[in-house]
Amino acid sequence: MTKHYDVVVVGGGASGCALAARLSENPDMSVLLIEAGPVPGAGETHTGDSQLTSSLQSVYSGHDLNWDYPSSLFEGRSGRWPAAGPWAGRWPSMGYFVRAHPGDFAEWAAASGDDPRHSSWSYPNALPILRALETDLDYPDSTLHGRTGPMKIARVWTQSPREGASGPLDDSFLAAALSGGAVWEADKNAGGIPGIGPVPMNSIGGVRLHPGMQYAAPARSGPTWRSGELSRAQTALSWTASRRS
Repeated sequence: MTKHYDVVVVGGGASGCALAARLSENPDMSVLLIEAGPVPGAGETHTGDSQLTSSLQSVYSGHDLNWDYPSSLFEGRSGRWPAAGPWAGRWPSMGYFVRAHPGDFAEWAAASGDDPRHSSWSYPNALPILRALETDLDYPDSTLHGRTGPMKIARVWTQSPREGASGPLDDSFLAAALSGGAVWEADKNAGGIPGIGPVPMNSIGGVRLHPGMQYAAPARSGPTWRSGELSRAQTALSWTASRRS
């Protein structure tokens, strides 16, 4: 019997996981997420070395979660491209969670042809969306940050340069940058003057909490959700998976 879905999301990367999860919140909408990389089983979220902030093993050739595509940088120079193959795409091997600057939003609003003051691309209109997707553990009471969103955010440095950074090398680099005229930027997601400061990260307790874990995994318990896995060799859209009720 052929199964029909209201929405088919092709690719379980960062945006695919979030999109499929949000769509599945509608009880009247059935959603199929198709992913070419390994899809965790019930209760699993890929907690291997690809999610440890202390490990970059998944970007090296030969790792199970690295598709390691051959590439040609220019004539006579070949290399390997560490394309991630797990659920949530590159996110498991990354950890940065830095917003675009308000100036970028202004350019996008202008490029859209809409009135920049009312465009959906404007920073004031995008800010509620940015807040909704995060729980900022450093600034939970700030009007610029969220406190109930699925993505947990924290910074690896302290919030004051006087209290030092995360180690002697960071201390030295920070001191040199500030003495050279760099601006101290305590919160890189606040939309202020770009400078040097702690990088917001979706890594908590040494584990990268990517959208596959924070969006897709909780949604899989819903009755409208189904996920499937593609073989890397397949070119047609097919899948094999069991529905989780």
